[in-house]
Amino acid sequence: MKLFIERFRNIQISRKDKRALMLGLAAVFAIFLFMVLDPAFGKWGSARVKTAANLRSIQNAADIGGKTRIQGILSVVPVFEMPKDRQNQMMLFSNKINEQFKQSGINPTNLQYVSVAKTKEKKLQLQCKAICVMDQALDFLSKLKQNPYYVAIDQLSLKVDEKDRNKVDFTITVSTFSK
Repeated sequence: MKLFIERFRNIQISRKDKRALMLGLAAVFAIFLFMVLDPAFGKWGSARVKTAANLRSIQNAADIGGKTRIQGILSVVPVFEMPKDRQNQMMLFSNKINEQFKQSGINPTNLQYVSVAKTKEKKLQLQCKAICVMDQALDFLSKLKQNPYYVAIDQLSLKVDEKDRNKVDFTITVSTFSK
């Protein structure tokens, strides 16, 4: 190492070469800074924007009298109505399910109650069959929790038609309670 330093000191460089060497070192340093600091500043700026947006949403949610809080609570809490007597509940539930099928663009071919003959049982099961497109079935499932009489999905079957791959044989059994 000592030998290298002594040889480096003994090298005679003209002023023009020293200027060119300094300019080259400055260019390498500037390129290095640009390659390292520019992405870091970009990430820092996007992090600041995301943090500010999150803080605004937290402040809106913390606003006790704000509409945002009420809408947030209503979107989380499911809609539910107390069960009616058996016949009324059957009618209300099947009408609401049929309405939700229509909203999703599905035309149900068969809507029938399963195990209605049991008089002591308070759980009613409605079996629905339809042929639809997969998007319509998913739309129906996403809207199902808005049904105030809906309790649970007992069975769900999706079978793709072998002839037409866009068509799906959709069978679902949903349940509700009655008095």
